[in-house]
Amino acid sequence: MGQAETEERKGALLRLEQEKHELQAKVEDSQLQMQIVQEERDSLREAMEQLWKEKSVVEEELYDRMQGYNYLTERFNKQQDEYCDLESQVEKKSLEVAQRQREGLQGTWRGTSSPRSPVST
Repeated sequence: MGQAETEERKGALLRLEQEKHELQAKVEDSQLQMQIVQEERDSLREAMEQLWKEKSVVEEELYDRMQGYNYLTERFNKQQDEYCDLESQVEKKSLEVAQRQREGLQGTWRGTSSPRSPVST
C-alpha cells in the first residue's frame, strides 16, 4: 500500500467524519424542531380545551337567559291579557253606571219615584 493510498483513505475518513458530524447536527436540529412542534401542539390543545369549556359556559348562560326571556314573555302576555280583561270589565261597568244614571234621571223627570225613595206600606 502506498503513501498516496494512505493519504486518500485519511482524506476519505476525514470527509466521512465531517459528514457524520453534519448529519448528527441535522438530527439534533430536527429533534429540536419536533420538540418545539409538539410543545406548540400541546399548547394549542390546552387552549382549545379551555375555549371549549368557555364556549360550554356561554352556551349554558345563553340557554338560561333564553329560558328566562321565554318565561318573562309568557308572564307579560298573561298579565297583558288580564289587563285587557279588567279594562273590558271596567268599560262594561262604566256603561252600566251611565245607563242607570240616565234611567234614574229620566225617572225623576217623569215624576216617578226614584229607586232610593222609601216605599210606604
